[in-house]
Amino acid sequence: MSTTEVTGLRTFSEGCSKGYVSMEWPLVKLWQNFVALAAFFTCFIDPVIFAYDSTNTSIWVVAYFLDAIFLLDVIIQFFTAFVDKKGHVVIEKGAICKRYLFSAEAPYHFMLDALSLMPLEILALAFSNTYFAWAGFRLNRVVRTYRILAVLGLREEELSTSTSIIRSIRYLVIGLLATHWLACGWFMLSCSSLVPGGEVTCANETWAYGLEDMTNVNTTTGTRYMYAFYWGSATVTSTGYGDISAMVTEEQWFSVLAMLVGIAVFFGMLLGGLTSTLTNLDSQRAKYVHRLNSVKDNLVDTSVNKELRQLVIGYYNYLWLSRRGVQQEGIFSMLPLCFQAEISRTTNKAVLEKVSIFDEIDEGFLRMLSLNIYHELYLPGQIIISRGDTGHSMFFINRGAVEVLFYTRDLFYR
Repeated sequence: MSTTEVTGLRTFSEGCSKGYVSMEWPLVKLWQNFVALAAFFTCFIDPVIFAYDSTNTSIWVVAYFLDAIFLLDVIIQFFTAFVDKKGHVVIEKGAICKRYLFSAEAPYHFMLDALSLMPLEILALAFSNTYFAWAGFRLNRVVRTYRILAVLGLREEELSTSTSIIRSIRYLVIGLLATHWLACGWFMLSCSSLVPGGEVTCANETWAYGLEDMTNVNTTTGTRYMYAFYWGSATVTSTGYGDISAMVTEEQWFSVLAMLVGIAVFFGMLLGGLTSTLTNLDSQRAKYVHRLNSVKDNLVDTSVNKELRQLVIGYYNYLWLSRRGVQQEGIFSMLPLCFQAEISRTTNKAVLEKVSIFDEIDEGFLRMLSLNIYHELYLPGQIIISRGDTGHSMFFINRGAVEVLFYTRDLFYR
């Protein structure tokens, strides 16, 4: 990989001028999030058109506009650079296309994207040239659900994002879509979809037959949907108020399916995942408490006196309150030495500038010297150094105050 190739991917304008984009660019990440949001609306709108109302022209326009957005994103994938296993940025067009078309390691898969874009609704012309049939053949668009999860997976891998928030969004999306699809299916078991020149009709002895709102001409699609979504929410969460329930065999089987989906999605994945997320929110504190308990046990086992034990425990408590238990030493040990020196020089700049003996010292020496400056925390009343101790350190007061005590055989000074 030449230097010019890597440099060409650093900025949006330079990369686009060469015909490539990078998934690391903020604008590209924003586009990915937008495409995922468009995919969510597609998975929501198309089942509604099929199950409830295929006469609304505005919804059809929105549906095909979302298809256009997704088609544009598929085209962009053929120009999106990636990082291989060796850490090299690959911008070769052939390698990019091969990865998107055939590689299982790519975040997006061409076969699934192509399946969700296939205009299967054209087949409706051969079977039944109706709005209802046209909407039914468009249900292949729900395959884009995988793209929503893929984008959330990419965001979760980033260290700058909150894992708990991304996972919560994923569980929310899965729960909403599952309940939404069940609501659409539940409505179709009893009632017909609204078609041009027709009215909504509900079969006898079904769950919707006794509800006047379901067949009333003035009832909106939103009202009909709310009845079904209410049933779906109550069923998948096992609430089951019973005011809307299965009346015929087909509805009973569908209710069983909905309850199984609720067990798998809500009780299995959602509740389990949310429990794990909430537990991990306090994982740092749990680790620190475990470490503190080990220290307490060791102090008792080694017969350390009570006064000293209280001082040690107080130190750990203050360390948690002031630094959340994070030890600064070694936190940047994985960085190259030049980065460590730069960070240490910046962090200790104010301290070194207070000492006059360092005024004329070379900057390179100060950078190396700052690597040997460590932060120490002392409690009130604790002795830092006593007369007669071997001197091996120079102390700088960063925050707080110290008391210097000097004594002779006959006198004691402060």
